[in-house]
Amino acid sequence: MLTEKIMHECIKKLLANAEAPKQEELECLVKLMSTVGRQLDANPKAQMHMNAYFERICMCSRNTTLESRIRFTLQDLIDLRYNGWVPRREVEGPKKIDQIHADAHRDGANRARAAAGGPNMRGNRGGDYRSAGLDAYGGPPQRDNWGGAASRAPAAGGGASAFAPAQPAPPPAKKLSREELEKRVRGTLDEYFSTGDKAELSESIKELLGLSEATQVFEQIPLVAISKMRGVDWSLITEVMMHLCGGDQPTLPKPAVQEGTRSLLNTMGVEDVMGDAPKAADWVGGVLGALVSAGVLPLKEVATATLEAAVEEEGEDGQLVDGGSAWKLVGAVLQAVAQNSNQAQMSKQWKETGLHLDAFFPSFERDEAGKAEAHRLQAMSEAYDLQGIVPKPDI
Repeated sequence: MLTEKIMHECIKKLLANAEAPKQEELECLVKLMSTVGRQLDANPKAQMHMNAYFERICMCSRNTTLESRIRFTLQDLIDLRYNGWVPRREVEGPKKIDQIHADAHRDGANRARAAAGGPNMRGNRGGDYRSAGLDAYGGPPQRDNWGGAASRAPAAGGGASAFAPAQPAPPPAKKLSREELEKRVRGTLDEYFSTGDKAELSESIKELLGLSEATQVFEQIPLVAISKMRGVDWSLITEVMMHLCGGDQPTLPKPAVQEGTRSLLNTMGVEDVMGDAPKAADWVGGVLGALVSAGVLPLKEVATATLEAAVEEEGEDGQLVDGGSAWKLVGAVLQAVAQNSNQAQMSKQWKETGLHLDAFFPSFERDEAGKAEAHRLQAMSEAYDLQGIVPKPDI
């Protein structure tokens, strides 16, 4: 039996060239992921990898150089994961002998009832109404507001049929895709910036929590601000996050905020968000620093998540560190903590984490002992006013 590690290696090789993928490799990927995706997603340790895989799959699904058939297949795979790996329709396999006999017996009984003029489960068209694409009343199936089949009342004057199906319970709301969630978050932020109504902001986010995970909602607020709202005042984004995550009864609970922070930082590393928005590390760091100051997030949790974001191989630095964004992000976090308290309090909190600033610099800026170059630490201190941690050099 193939191990989970081997499955991950196979998926990585099939997604190695996401910018110019080979169609046959993507077809293999879809078959493999459809088979083992549920098992891989069930492992909490694999969530970061699975999110990274599907970011690349999304990229491939938008690649117009691929055949439409391949792109639609990739989109079906994306939808399959959003639906909890439950296929839209069950794939029928070969029937067992006893199932064949049971079907033949049922068909014979139906024919006998029809010959005697009695009711049967086949319509006037001589076939099963489901296979003919009809509803139980011989007409086209009606659709409800959720996109599912709905019961239809008998025609007026016809009376209630003894065989009319019971009214089904409304199906659960379908989870929003990432694209749909982005649009809803953008609309919610635009509305708040226009009205300043915090009660309405909370209600809008609560509606989204019925359609998406709280961690996804938390993650998308800063990501939408970065990618869809260029020039936005980030003090307003901080205000939004403090309202939703702080207080005695926060709209977004602390566990979701902590998990959402890890997911946010991982996405920033995997998708190279700073490549399109070089100041993103400073913006997000300021928001997270405000949440640390409010006691919503532990400083050590934020710093550790920054180091571990988008790590491809165990023991290696993550992409935020290697890309030179980690030190900027943690610098902005510490700066916000100091601004909301003072240098001494910020320094005390940092020492309690047991971490060292050297670890946040790329490996090529650290020596063999893991120490960052002195002038780089001093540049960080000057950029983010961190004298409490990095004292000024003697002149």
